[in-house]
Amino acid sequence: MKDFFDDTGELQVHTKKPLLKAIREKCLDCCAQQHSEVRLCHISGCPLWPYRMGKNPFHGRRMTDEQKQAATQQIKKAKKESYSVDSEKV
Repeated sequence: MKDFFDDTGELQVHTKKPLLKAIREKCLDCCAQQHSEVRLCHISGCPLWPYRMGKNPFHGRRMTDEQKQAATQQIKKAKKESYSVDSEKV
């Protein structure tokens, strides 16, 4: 666990930080500051486990209608290109 006191012996004051960063720090604390151990953590019953990598797995991507249309067009274009490449191989 990180020291709560600085070099002068004064108690460190908590600073404002994003919640996911705080969760990640707690997971590192639990795993003795070993990043690889956080990834390999098997304690899936821990309430912080889904957030241990510093990301919210339940947060969906929000796209505008224009972004959705552009993504759909890109997928269609990629499919068309892959079909034409496959047909050339035959």
